[in-house]
Amino acid sequence: MDLNTLNIQTKDEPVTFKSLFIRYVGVLSLSVIIASVLYATLWAKNAALAHTVLELICAFIAIATFIVIWYVSHHSFVYDIIGFGFLTVAIFNIFHICFYADFKFCFEGYFGLSTKYWLLRNFSEVMILLIISFKLFYFKIDRRVGLIVSSTLAIGLSYFVLYFPQLFPALVTKKGPTPLMIFCESIFMVLFLICLCVLCKSINDRDILIYKDIFMALLIVIPAKISFSLQGEITSFWSILGHTFKVVYYYYLFKGIFVSVITYPYQKQSASNLHIPHLPDELSMQTQMIMNAIGSIVVITDSHKNIVMYNSAFEEAAEMTAKDVIGVKLESIVEQLQLTAKELPQPRKNGEIGHKSRYEISVITKKCNKKELLADCTLILNGEQKIIGYIFVAKDITNVKQEQQKLIQQEKLALLGQMGTGIVHETKNFLTTIKGASQLLVLKAKDQQLIEYAQKIDKATNEVNRIISDFLSLAKPRAPVLHEISLNELVHSLKGMLVNSSFIRGVEVQVDLSPQEERVMGDEAQIKQVLLNISKNAIEAMAEIEKPLLKINTGFDQTANEMFINIADNGKGISNEDRAKIGTPFFTTKKNGTGLGLNLCFQIIREHGGSIDINSEKGKGSIFTILLPCKAKI
Repeated sequence: MDLNTLNIQTKDEPVTFKSLFIRYVGVLSLSVIIASVLYATLWAKNAALAHTVLELICAFIAIATFIVIWYVSHHSFVYDIIGFGFLTVAIFNIFHICFYADFKFCFEGYFGLSTKYWLLRNFSEVMILLIISFKLFYFKIDRRVGLIVSSTLAIGLSYFVLYFPQLFPALVTKKGPTPLMIFCESIFMVLFLICLCVLCKSINDRDILIYKDIFMALLIVIPAKISFSLQGEITSFWSILGHTFKVVYYYYLFKGIFVSVITYPYQKQSASNLHIPHLPDELSMQTQMIMNAIGSIVVITDSHKNIVMYNSAFEEAAEMTAKDVIGVKLESIVEQLQLTAKELPQPRKNGEIGHKSRYEISVITKKCNKKELLADCTLILNGEQKIIGYIFVAKDITNVKQEQQKLIQQEKLALLGQMGTGIVHETKNFLTTIKGASQLLVLKAKDQQLIEYAQKIDKATNEVNRIISDFLSLAKPRAPVLHEISLNELVHSLKGMLVNSSFIRGVEVQVDLSPQEERVMGDEAQIKQVLLNISKNAIEAMAEIEKPLLKINTGFDQTANEMFINIADNGKGISNEDRAKIGTPFFTTKKNGTGLGLNLCFQIIREHGGSIDINSEKGKGSIFTILLPCKAKI
């Protein structure tokens, strides 16, 4: 199986802005045609009746939405909030219909009262759309309490407006809407535009709501608001056009919210194709606990590669949370983790279809950690041998891979040592001949230039011999001969040599010996070799420093029962990347270095049961700390 085939096909085709624009233009054109027909027929004869019919359609959709949400939504508080909002909208809409200015059953003296209910209804619609757009589903309420509060608030506010109309300014006159009404409509339009911008990012999302239909509803409500702002007289064409747009707007809200309540649970179950029955909460929790107890990574998908379940090992390895994974396309996870996979061959009989595939996978997590996995992908088949899902079981083999690389490197070094020992032994024989000949030339030659050439050959021979000696020490290290030694005495004996060799380079040497000392078991010659090698490197690191200073001090750590020697310089320092590689054979930051000297130092100290710590900062110098266990610890 190729990971490139792991695409999830949804039932709904993704919406493009081009297709959305075409649909939008078509809906607007159809709405204008319907409004023109209504204006020439029903609206011209009886505007109040036409208004009532159109508003009753909107009220019916709002009430139907609330009723279906109440009985079908399985007590989802997300739907409950939206349902209570539509109940409030329906109540305000009914009051608006009853007190419409041209309606024959209207009471005397209530002209313009219906517009106040119109404003309250618009406010309720805006609140619903803000909740949907910003997905403000983080609060839960009791359904019965919500029903009582929403209905009481809507009816109470409606009666308050009815009995105290003088407390509210006029929003409409016989000549049309007042500036206050236009201002309120403008505010609502701005809020609708904000919702529209927010939904642009999730237009193709499909969870408990159909967001593309909510988006279309918001596109329709904008020209509706513009029409109402331009209507002038109530009986104008702009008024019937605005009401027509409003019915279309409610239709798309109906489709985006109401239809989702009915279709979403079944589409979700159908898309899964795993046909897993609904598990009780206790059994579901037990299943998750069992999966979490498995040390390996486990991920289960449906036949379309939608992730339906995973365990905590996957969460830890991928460094992801549930919101990043559940219901997400596996292809999307592959892209996020920058996953690369190599399929491993599986033994199969001739003509056999493989139900299991194995991959070596490399991923980079969200926190930029690279991990290596060994994964098995197994098909989940139903009784008819049809694929209904996939299960991925993987092990984190990052540490195993790292250990393999170390073993390979050690084998290479061992082979290099075996081959190199024979090569360098023969090379030293030739060097002896070259060195002897150059020394004879220095003694017998009379030409000064020839003598200088011979001296250069002799010097180069010594350098080559040093490199070969280091290599031989690496390939065939001498076992240390341990006896009691004093590190203070050992450092003191090297002080004169270090001061003399440093004087030529202008390096000041400071030696500070600890008054408290415990003897260690060690090979004096090898410890001296380590100190001289590290000190030599420190002096070379201060070649371009104005006031080079080499500090060597000893000390005793009573808690660890260890003696230590600090060798500090104020040279160019070591970067974090290079510090991790120090001690590796053939790694060096010097132009003519081999990296074998420090590797040998690390090896000698390890054989003494100690360690070497490095503390360095680029441009501020380095401190090498040699730790050796005291005699009582051996």
